[in-house]
Amino acid sequence: MRILIATITAGAGHLQAAAALHEAWLQMRPRDTVERIDLLTFFSPLHKKIYRDGYVKLVAHAPRSFGD
Repeated sequence: MRILIATITAGAGHLQAAAALHEAWLQMRPRDTVERIDLLTFFSPLHKKIYRDGYVKLVAHAPRSFGD
């Protein structure tokens, strides 16, 4: 089976979660193929900047929106 884990590089949490999913899947089904991709690779440079800048501002000014 082929598995795709899509993530976005915005903070280390997304990448850590993707890595944990990748590892857990392969432990349960070692013969499967697991691939991780960063969806930001499909964004234009302008959209990447808007996304990253917006994410940083949101985390800085509204950290409770991501939980306690």
